[in-house]
Formats: sequence, structure tokens, C-alpha cells
Amino acid sequence: MSSQPLRQTGSEATSIVFTEFSEQTPDFLELTNVSGETIDTSGWFIASHDGFDSNLNLNSASSFTFSLPGTIAAGEILTVTDTASDLNFWGTNLNFVTATGGWLLLVDDDGAVRDSFFAGFSKEEIEGFNVT
Repeated sequence: MSSQPLRQTGSEATSIVFTEFSEQTPDFLELTNVSGETIDTSGWFIASHDGFDSNLNLNSASSFTFSLPGTIAAGEILTVTDTASDLNFWGTNLNFVTATGGWLLLVDDDGAVRDSFFAGFSKEEIEGFNVT
């Protein structure tokens, strides 16, 4: 499976990026503040593909999202898991299966996608991406 991160550049570039994902036990994803300053992430959230959608529809989103903490310090790594006892619990199983395709979106408080991760989809499918 190939992954195709889509990142903004220039003045719209994000300083918070997806840096790792695992669908092992436990499932987890990792975000890192790659900047030299604390970033206000109030109102930011992560959305994901519903990897268990029987239609394997690229535009099918999971009903679960994860709200980021109010700030992420310079260099800080935020790990989100599907283990209920963890501080940053996703809320359920991370329904993301790279073998059949999946995606993650980091969305800011204005609704702009600041970072993304796609696995198992073609460039053409990603270009037509439109979550409904």
C-alpha cells in the first residue's frame, strides 16, 4: 500500500503533521508539532475513513472524531490510540484498514484540512475525494 500525504505549503503550511500510523494492537496514530513554537489547536480535530464500510467508499467517514488539546508544544508528539485506558483514547476501534484503503484528516478550527494521510487509493481517487 502506498500512502500519499497531502500537505499545504508556503504561508498556509501546517506545523502539526501526521508522523506515524499503526493498525497493530493497539491501533494508534501520531501527530507531531514540527515547529519551534507552541501551536494553538483549540477546535482542531482528526477525522478518519470508515475502514469497515462494506462499500469501501473513499468518501465514507467514521462517525468518531478526536478533538486535539488546546495547544501542542514545540516538538511535542501526540499519540492517539484505541485503548480505552489511554489518556488520548480515540473513543472506539480506529476503523482504518490500510489493506483496503483509508485516510486521516487533520482539520483546524476554521474547517480547513491542515494535513492528511491516504493509503490504498489512487491519485485519481484522491483528487476526487469529497467526504459527504
